[in-house]
Amino acid sequence: MSKPAGWGEAQSRINFNLSYFSTNYAILFALLSVYSLLTNLLLLFVIIFVVLGVAGISALGGQDLDLRFTTISTSSLYTFLFIVAVPLGIFASPLSTILWLIGASGVSILGHAALMDKPIENAFAEEQV
Repeated sequence: MSKPAGWGEAQSRINFNLSYFSTNYAILFALLSVYSLLTNLLLLFVIIFVVLGVAGISALGGQDLDLRFTTISTSSLYTFLFIVAVPLGIFASPLSTILWLIGASGVSILGHAALMDKPIENAFAEEQV
């Protein structure tokens, strides 16, 4: 690891390292995503609530939900899910979580890609004619 001599070398390193370490960077992004959901429990709850709600309504197969004392239509269930999930989703601040995820992964990944030297065998392979 060393500081690149200039913007040209930094760009060359980034281009090479993004493809060379792409799996590692994808794993890092996934881990940061899990971390951001674990630190924002309300957002995690909203995501689970919506997924389970849609799965539960879909499990009805288009039929109405029959409780012994009343019948609730599928469209009413989706409306209720929407009315509950949207305010909770806004309150959970998903935009700030997404922006944090973009910033944290961008700094980590691009910083590593710019500072990491190319392997020696690849550095000489570019100079051969």
